[in-house]
Amino acid sequence: AQMQGKVIYVTDDSGSLYVETAQQVTLEPGDRVDVVGFRGVVDSRPALEEAISRRTGKGPILPPRWLTAQGARQGEHDSALVTVEGLLTASSSLPTEEAFIVRQDNIVFGAVWKGSPESRLASPPEGAWLRLTGICLVETDARGAPVSFRIQLRSQQALVTVRKPPWLTASSALCGWGYG
Repeated sequence: AQMQGKVIYVTDDSGSLYVETAQQVTLEPGDRVDVVGFRGVVDSRPALEEAISRRTGKGPILPPRWLTAQGARQGEHDSALVTVEGLLTASSSLPTEEAFIVRQDNIVFGAVWKGSPESRLASPPEGAWLRLTGICLVETDARGAPVSFRIQLRSQQALVTVRKPPWLTASSALCGWGYG
């Protein structure tokens, strides 16, 4: 994945890696690349900083890993392309970012889309069951133990409404009878 042209995520058999670059290069999923940079840590995750990359070919687009929220929160899939499902509990829109709060079982996590106002996502209604595909970003505590995660959506197709919310809820029923 490539985000805002300055961050790329690469993966191979050994795992996934966050890469920061100032280089102006456009990459697409499936591109094979050589990447060289300085080893570092960004937001408590291993990273290559001030990196440069070179496209070496094209390969198959790797499918995302299907995870439960519990599996994503364990931390083993940091910087990896994943798909997670959950119930939309809230959303918020800013000029260049949209944020979604999602719940699966008793685990609450966030999903973020960053892009221009022209590339806004079609925001699903609260209570919808969503399928989110993007980069899993694990948050850790001071000791480095995983405590939460969020999904960085990488395209407008990364958020899919699997099931719309029920049309009749306690709140809508009360509002319909003049109690809301």
